[in-house]
This record gives sequence, structure tokens and C-alpha cells, in this order.
Amino acid sequence: MHLVQVPNSISALLQLQLVPLVVFLVVALLLSFTKRVSHQRFFTKLKVIDVLPLFAIAVLPLFNIDAHGNTWLPLLLSIWFGSGALLLVIWFFKDGEILLKPFLIAWWRLGDLYWLACYVIALIYEIGIRL
Repeated sequence: MHLVQVPNSISALLQLQLVPLVVFLVVALLLSFTKRVSHQRFFTKLKVIDVLPLFAIAVLPLFNIDAHGNTWLPLLLSIWFGSGALLLVIWFFKDGEILLKPFLIAWWRLGDLYWLACYVIALIYEIGIRL
């Protein structure tokens, strides 16, 4: 008896990626369109890759879940938040103060790279298991 539906083949694994990928592309296109139409500062500084952590957090549990419902997501989120705390401490001792806006921007941009690496590593790992 399986508790959770687990992809058994590479094609099933890639089919699970299809819907979130389409949603990611639609959000990216909407963000790009909004940046061109709107002249607000918030949208001009926002990049399409800034949506990637949300995509990765939504997709990672879909393809690295086992039959008991265990996934890598809690560990990956803990590492991400821990890196944010470490960055906060480093900035505090380096500058003597913490400015929230630059910290959050830097942490989110580091999160873009972190979640991209996590997604690629998890995808390669899962494809390697399925072969």
C-alpha cells in the first residue's frame, strides 16, 4: 500500500514538472509585461529570476517525495533560513548595523542561486535513480 503517489519513470517525473513550469513561465511573462508597462520603481528592480525560489519550493516536493511522504524540502528550507541568519550576523559584525532592505534583497538573490542549484541537483539525482 502506497501512501503517496511516487513517479516511477522519467516520463512521469517530467510530467510532474510540466504544470509548475507553465505557471512559472506565465508568471515570468506577466512580470516582464508589468515591468514594461508600469514605471514604478518596485517593478523595475524586480527580476524574472526572483520568482524562482517560489517555483522551486513548489516543485521540489513533487519529484523527490518517497512512498512515505518524506521530502527534502524541510531540510532545504532550514538551510536557506540558516544562511539568512548567518548572513545577518556577518553583516552585523562587519558594518555594526543591519539595514533591512539591502539584507532582504541580498538574501533573496542568494536564494535565487541556492534554489536553482537545489532544483538542478535534485532533478539530476532523481533522473539518476530512475535510470
